[in-house]
Amino acid sequence: MLDSLLEILRCPACVAGNPGADENTGLLYRDGDFLVCRTCGARYPLIDGIPDMTLAGETDAES
Repeated sequence: MLDSLLEILRCPACVAGNPGADENTGLLYRDGDFLVCRTCGARYPLIDGIPDMTLAGETDAES
């Protein structure tokens, strides 16, 4: 299932507020228990197989 998600998920740090992002910006790949951005190198942990895509410093109050 994660493989099919990797086709549509993108790194939020690369695409948020970036109108110039194309379909290759923020592509992710799996490296052990992390998803890693091919563009910026950001690492997102997999917790029980679920990617935690929150940005550093982001809280529920800011969402």
